[in-house]
Amino acid sequence: MKYIITILIYLTFSSSNAFSATECPNVQYGLIVSSAATYSDCTVDLMGNPFYMHLSTFNSGNDIQISGNSIVSQYTPQPGAAINSGVSTGVVLVGLLNKGAGYTGDCPVVSSADPSEIPAVAGNVYCGIVESDPAGVNLWIRSTWNGTSFENTTIAYSSTMLPVKLQSFEID
Repeated sequence: MKYIITILIYLTFSSSNAFSATECPNVQYGLIVSSAATYSDCTVDLMGNPFYMHLSTFNSGNDIQISGNSIVSQYTPQPGAAINSGVSTGVVLVGLLNKGAGYTGDCPVVSSADPSEIPAVAGNVYCGIVESDPAGVNLWIRSTWNGTSFENTTIAYSSTMLPVKLQSFEID
């Protein structure tokens, strides 16, 4: 009896290699429950559930956090159809930095070693990252907090593991 086995081979890049990020569509400014938030249609698949990642305020607007939510109805307006930016087997790490007023960079230095909650300062740019465990997926959020809402948001994702080849072979 012969069996055909197909293997998906992954090419893994180290973080020092250049990569390109895919910008997430439908960036929105709204609310998550009753807190100001910015989010898009990009999700991280957490054990089969799409989690929309967002920046939001808490503590009466005095702090900003990076977080995720799978309950679409808690967003106003609601995000569109989920676009899976990566799959996690259960561990999603997040980090957030306040880059100050006038920051124009693309947030390359933020990591999950940074805190997930920091004080809100009007006029400052915030950079957040979502790092997914072995899948190697990163999702970045860059936004300005104007004191009452977020603005000038960019959300993008990249995978450091890219499927490059399907290899099939027969075994007896």
